[in-house]
Amino acid sequence: MAKQTKHIPEYQFPQSVKDGVQIVSHKGFAFDASHDTSAPHRDDHYLLMVSCGGSVEAVIDFEKGKISKPFVALISPSQVHHVVNAQILEGYAVSFNPELMPVELKPVLETYFLQERFFSGNPQFLKDIVAIIKIMMKPKQKDKHHHLPVSHYLLHSLLAMIANEIDIRQDKNKGNRAKQIERDFLQLLQLNFRQWKKPADYANALHITVSHLNDTIKANTGTSVSTQIQRYIITETKRMLYYTDNNIQEIAYAFGYEDTAYFIRLFKKTTRVTPAAFRKQFRD
Repeated sequence: MAKQTKHIPEYQFPQSVKDGVQIVSHKGFAFDASHDTSAPHRDDHYLLMVSCGGSVEAVIDFEKGKISKPFVALISPSQVHHVVNAQILEGYAVSFNPELMPVELKPVLETYFLQERFFSGNPQFLKDIVAIIKIMMKPKQKDKHHHLPVSHYLLHSLLAMIANEIDIRQDKNKGNRAKQIERDFLQLLQLNFRQWKKPADYANALHITVSHLNDTIKANTGTSVSTQIQRYIITETKRMLYYTDNNIQEIAYAFGYEDTAYFIRLFKKTTRVTPAAFRKQFRD
């Protein structure tokens, strides 16, 4: 079991928000967050960010990204993140409990934002998104037939619209079958990266050949299946180095590596620093 440390806080969803959906609006850099967004942290809930204009520079899972146009971003529970600089003309932060993420949308949204970080749609799409959010910000009601907050239905509609827009864009660049293979592979990777280290493990689960899987992933992402597996493991390693006090041997074992020296070489090959140097760089 991981030993928790004070180096990286995890913020809980406010217990005072009974329906599991909280919306905060931002205008002209006037952030009204319930916690410090400029310091690295994690949340136990999803955070959907919508910017209607301006620029944002943020670090998500230790990778810095900057966008200077309207965008949508989704931070999943446990992702380490913080804002470096932001000048938002108008924006919204929608926090919601994990159980409110529709099962059928979860792989679409999580796999996309894990890879791309930001999504910039057409102007009408953004207007529609903001219109739903503004309705959600009105006094909350319950559906008298199903006894659920209306905000839940609106949240599901909001997420479905984003997923649909992502699908439309990806359909222009990838075949439907190729897109589905990539999505299924990334979902399997999230669930099985501790045990499955070989492309064949994923190809077998998808009932396709290793060469077909590798060709598809490389065509879609520009990198091989092995590289995708290693990147995911390294990202998880970075998280553990940052927010636990586990030593590298414990972390390597947790991810299925009995040879610690090999695991250190793999980490250094990908990041160009040792695990110890990475921990010192980001925590000290």
